Amino acid sequence: MLDYYEVEQDGSYSQIAQTRNCIGACIDPVEAIMRRGVERVVVRSIGPSYLMRFRNAGVRVFLANSEEVDELIKSIAKDELKEMKKSEI
Repeated sequence: MLDYYEVEQDGSYSQIAQTRNCIGACIDPVEAIMRRGVERVVVRSIGPSYLMRFRNAGVRVFLANSEEVDELIKSIAKDELKEMKKSEI
C-alpha cells in the first residue's frame, strides 16, 4: 500500500492519494512515486535496487520508526528519522 501525504510548513498534513500494490500486471511503485514529484519516502523495508533508484532520482528514503502516520510525519518534520544508505539494507 502506498499512501501519499502533503505536509504543510506548520506540520499539518492531508492524505492526497493511496495506491494498492498488487501481484501481476501492476505499475512500478518506484516509477509511480517519482512521477508524483515526491521528495521523501518513509518505508519499513526496501530492497537495494529500489533504494538505488530512489537515490538516483534524488528521492530521500527514511526508515519508519512507527506504524502511525501522525507519528511518522511528526518524526520526519523534526528530522528524527534515519535516512537509509545502501550499506544498511
